Amino acid sequence: MTRTLFTLSALLLGYFMLQMSNGLQGSLLAVRADIEGFGATATGLVMSGFFAGMSAGSLLCGRLIERVGHVRTFSALASTASAATLVHLIVIDPVVWIAARSVTGFCFAGLLIAVESW
Repeated sequence: MTRTLFTLSALLLGYFMLQMSNGLQGSLLAVRADIEGFGATATGLVMSGFFAGMSAGSLLCGRLIERVGHVRTFSALASTASAATLVHLIVIDPVVWIAARSVTGFCFAGLLIAVESW
């Protein structure tokens, strides 16, 4: 029982930290896009890229979990989401930011499915 609670609390703490950082990233990207001069339309497309990725991830990540399991899926998607976040620092281009934000949305949909179905 204690081991199960420890495992569950570690999982939920990790997911909590990912969600907190995603919320902060969303706020900061909008500000950074304005600083970089992207314009309202480009900034809106960057921010909506997350939800496009979330839609795709909600349809596809269930099969990924079935094939490789919860632990591997959670680890891979969390790592990919972290790497996609770093792309915003490396490349200052709205198209790249839309793609990176879509990848982040895809990963967060899979993370949510993995945590909820664990």
